[in-house]
Amino acid sequence: MSVYIREGLCITNGTSVMTGIGMNNLIRSRQLLRWSEVASAMINEIVESYDDFFSETINTAKQHEGQRGIVADMRRWLKDSHSLRDRQSELYNSAHSDEEVFEHKVQPYYSLRCVPQILGPVYDTLRNVEEVLVGELNSACDNPIVDPATRNVYHGGNFHGDYVSFEMDKLKIAITKLTMLAERQLNYLFHDRINGILPPFVNMGVLGLNYGLQASQFTATSTTAECQTLSMPNYIHSPTTTTIRTFCILCIFVYLQILGCFHFFVFRVFVLI
Repeated sequence: MSVYIREGLCITNGTSVMTGIGMNNLIRSRQLLRWSEVASAMINEIVESYDDFFSETINTAKQHEGQRGIVADMRRWLKDSHSLRDRQSELYNSAHSDEEVFEHKVQPYYSLRCVPQILGPVYDTLRNVEEVLVGELNSACDNPIVDPATRNVYHGGNFHGDYVSFEMDKLKIAITKLTMLAERQLNYLFHDRINGILPPFVNMGVLGLNYGLQASQFTATSTTAECQTLSMPNYIHSPTTTTIRTFCILCIFVYLQILGCFHFFVFRVFVLI
């Protein structure tokens, strides 16, 4: 491959390389979101949740496309479930007339029944990131811009990567939200007094001798905190490098932080699945 003047710069620096890495981050983020949806569906089956949390009636009452998209996926995966409970047949009959306290929780914990509301904004964020990245990919980000029609050379700021940088900070926050949800779901599975069906830390051995999955809970908690630290936006930082470059961005650093969030989330979701 022959690299001509300025082409080497565009593939190692600036908006072009930011957009390329951003596309890679977007593809990986979609996979992480899908894993989070699958893990959330599985945990609701494990604990035999009521199925109305992903009903069309509840979720169409919210005017958010992301929430509805998440619910559509979960309904598709859980349509043949024999573990989820139907609230109407379970509670709205005379079968529980003698019970002072319902044995099965009437309302599951937020980390189970609020999945559409938690993952919905992540879904919407990924869609917006895609729109911006595709727009940037099909744009001219060079400077100056040479117009062959008018034979003029226009000096401006199309090289600036603010659009991409801003979206990457949003993406970083979205991935951190996935790690937070996964950590809470792990906590639910490992806490016997909360789930009421599994031994502490899913320890199938001898308590005090065997660890069960306790170590993974330690790791999940610490890495969630690390992701929250990495979520600090870099878009707001603008260090001066030269007298003319008085307003720059730290977008490449954002990509490194997103990679860290990816790795932390992948660990947790594999423990869940």
